[in-house]
Amino acid sequence: MTESIEAGQANDAAVTGQQPAAPVETTTLGTPAAPAPVAEMPAGPDWLTGASEDTMALAIGKGWKDAGAVVESYRNLERFSKGAKDVVGIPDFDNAEAAGAFYNKLGRPEAVDGYDFTEVNNPGPALDWFKEAAHGAGLTQRQALALSKGFSEYETNQNTQTTETQAADYTKGVDVLRKEFGAGFDKQVELSKRGWAGQGVDSESMTFLEQKLGVEAAVHLGIALAQGKGEDTFIGTEGSSGGFGAMTPVQARQKIGELMADTQFLDVYQKQKGPAHTAAVEKMRQLHSYAAA
Repeated sequence: MTESIEAGQANDAAVTGQQPAAPVETTTLGTPAAPAPVAEMPAGPDWLTGASEDTMALAIGKGWKDAGAVVESYRNLERFSKGAKDVVGIPDFDNAEAAGAFYNKLGRPEAVDGYDFTEVNNPGPALDWFKEAAHGAGLTQRQALALSKGFSEYETNQNTQTTETQAADYTKGVDVLRKEFGAGFDKQVELSKRGWAGQGVDSESMTFLEQKLGVEAAVHLGIALAQGKGEDTFIGTEGSSGGFGAMTPVQARQKIGELMADTQFLDVYQKQKGPAHTAAVEKMRQLHSYAAA
């Protein structure tokens, strides 16, 4: 049968000029040939004799040439992890005991009084509270000290800035009062102090009030307190002409208006001669100088 097929293919090739197809290889029973056998894994080095296939595969994959290479690899691994005894696992932070052990392992003092803040320039009265808070948050000595120093510096800078701002505000307020009171500035400030003193306010408390109220408001309120107790608003000095001491421009203009409405004064000031007239003229001159201050 095979021979007749091959003869037919030869005749076809003679006619077409093409080579006949190669015959299909079969067994004597006409079944396909068996597949080629799978190559076995090469044998490992002698020092791995008796090891499992997985172990051999790992050694070959890692490129370990001998047992010394394996030991060196393990030594590097242990150095990287700093030894199993130093490995810290993440705890359940809801478990206070486990969290505390974790923080202590990282370097937190075991007790609150284990912190040392002697390097802090201005620890302040809140230091005990801060120790408790730092310990509860699991801060190490280094972390807690750095945070305490930072807060101390911040507080110092804030206090310095506040002092500078208060000084600038005080100077500005005094300038406003000087313009308002004119030549009577010192007298009005003295009157204000007397008003506050009548309320039992000492100099230290007065400084506090000036910072909280502002120097302008504090002085005006002190003057009002003095007037309420019958203090003379126009504080005179001995030997002052016409009985007037230093006045504010507002006070001087008010007094001028009162005198101009006084017919007896006007009669002396405008019509008469003599010492009374001279005193009235001097009084008006003085008032006008205060009003123009």
